[in-house]
Amino acid sequence: MMRIHNQKFRPFTHVTNLVIFLGIVSFLSTSCKSNAYLTLMKPAQISVPSSIKTIAIADRTTPENEYVNIIEGVLTGEGIGMDKEAVQKAIDGLQKVMGESPRFEVIRTTESLNSDYVMGNFPDPLPWGVVSHLCAKYKTDALLMIEYFDSDFIVTNGTKVVEKKDKDGQVRKVTEYHAEGVASVNLGFRLYDPSNKSVIDQQTVSNKRSWNAKGNSVKDAIAQLYARKDAVMNVSYTTGHRYGQKISPSWFTESRSFYKKDKHYPGIEAGKRQADVGEWGKAAEIWEDVANKASGKSAGKAAFNTALAYEVLGELDIAREWASRSYTDYGNKDGRDYVRIIDRRIHEEARLREQMEE
Repeated sequence: MMRIHNQKFRPFTHVTNLVIFLGIVSFLSTSCKSNAYLTLMKPAQISVPSSIKTIAIADRTTPENEYVNIIEGVLTGEGIGMDKEAVQKAIDGLQKVMGESPRFEVIRTTESLNSDYVMGNFPDPLPWGVVSHLCAKYKTDALLMIEYFDSDFIVTNGTKVVEKKDKDGQVRKVTEYHAEGVASVNLGFRLYDPSNKSVIDQQTVSNKRSWNAKGNSVKDAIAQLYARKDAVMNVSYTTGHRYGQKISPSWFTESRSFYKKDKHYPGIEAGKRQADVGEWGKAAEIWEDVANKASGKSAGKAAFNTALAYEVLGELDIAREWASRSYTDYGNKDGRDYVRIIDRRIHEEARLREQMEE
């Protein structure tokens, strides 16, 4: 195994230029391990043709009969125009993810098209003449349309008997009132490719979130809940954000546990101190030296930590070798699991490279 001081590191190779480790500076200590946090880019779930470089985003959720929207707002208590605002929040989340990705240039349009949407079904696809016109207007290769939007906010309440101390320190049983508000959103997305007259993707993304509150009465508990409008806006944003992660390479945060000390080899802790200040190359050198000198559990810990250092430095093949050695040579079960993680990372980087080179 090549030692670190003889190894020329390439932390900013073609792949790792795309997978930049930004957040590997935070650590949470446990009894024997610390956590490192990695911010890295993952490939998109949905394959988009290489010809698509620019995408226009537009809204098609306006009912053909605007009175329907007004009546719905009055009957549900959502307020007139709340759905329109929520759709824009969803586009905010969508645009943030796609705007941070180097894969696409995104154009947010002011288009608001009418829809013949019927609850539970996608509207008919837009005519290709309309799609081509909008793409030409905004100089984009594709059109991402918000085809429909549904939202709901349901409030339930109940009671619970709990024990509380009064001002005199006496424990008494009192009735506590609870309320739960659940906001749910369904968004329909359709990605049009006008050059091939094809729909690249069509799917509904659903999301929900709940809020809980308690009070001295049902009314008091409900009053403490997150406001209906704010709840719907929150879930709409995260729903758009979620679809953005499906369609474009996106940033994610992952954590890794590693060993912070060993009673027989102080080099484990010395390497951790280097990692604490971002000196992962030096940490790897120290841990690798320990792994080559130690035996048994101590060597397994050092080999495992060395694997982590190489992953941070972008050398995934070498990281896999050290993780494998941690398990096969020294019986460290964490090393076996880490091999699987590195294999996944290698596969994801291959997919990411393909998507970025398209």
